[in-house]
Amino acid sequence: MPLFKFCKPEHHVDRPPTLRVGTLYGYRHIENEELRDGAEGTYEFSLAFEGQVTLEKGLANLLFGNTIGFGGPNPNIGVPGFRSSIEGPATLTFSNVTDHSVTIGDVRVKVSRSVENCLIFCMSKIETAEECAFTGYSDHWHIREDAAQQFADRLGNALFDNVKLSSFAGDFAAHHSAKTIRENLGMFWSHRPVQYRDRVLHVRPDNVPSMADVMEIVNNLEFIKPAEFAAEREYRFTFRLNDTVRQFPPVEPVDVPVRFIA
Repeated sequence: MPLFKFCKPEHHVDRPPTLRVGTLYGYRHIENEELRDGAEGTYEFSLAFEGQVTLEKGLANLLFGNTIGFGGPNPNIGVPGFRSSIEGPATLTFSNVTDHSVTIGDVRVKVSRSVENCLIFCMSKIETAEECAFTGYSDHWHIREDAAQQFADRLGNALFDNVKLSSFAGDFAAHHSAKTIRENLGMFWSHRPVQYRDRVLHVRPDNVPSMADVMEIVNNLEFIKPAEFAAEREYRFTFRLNDTVRQFPPVEPVDVPVRFIA
């Protein structure tokens, strides 16, 4: 199935000298109300327990993140830029913490989690251009879905070769010398269809998710959107600038010369 990019004629890939790659957080505030999603890259775990419920320690650590730690292995490894916060009023009672589990009682708490900002490029996975869900765009271009990896590779490499460090947050000089910064930094990318689902997971005694279920959510927050956007049928590419320790989030969209990805 083709992947379509809908645009204004002046932004068609065959016409301008550059291709713009936006940011995840940028879609929280974009002027176009049709595209705006104020909760991009976020998720909420709503915990409501009456009485006691025992959770695997890794799952408890993952749900509460950096707000409360129970020791043991850190399940957030491999989830860069992951942040969390607890909304009050919250009631938490811990009656037993073992090497492998945590017993929690009388829970009324909402834990909000967010991924770090990243660069994103959005297309639509549809059969024909007539299925376009957007208004205000009179032009389009497309690639084959089986060429998505090749497109991601070209765009990712073009981003790394052409971006300015000023487009990203972070004190690069504090971590890398001018001589070694190029060797230590890398652009990492992924792509997949967006999942359209509720951004709230209700955790109850009769609905305790598995560790694998929660990891699937937190590892893919940037690929989750609510059902109201389902008509877009989005296929999303994400790009992150990392070193071996930390991620450097973008502070603005990045324009890539089209000649590098053609």
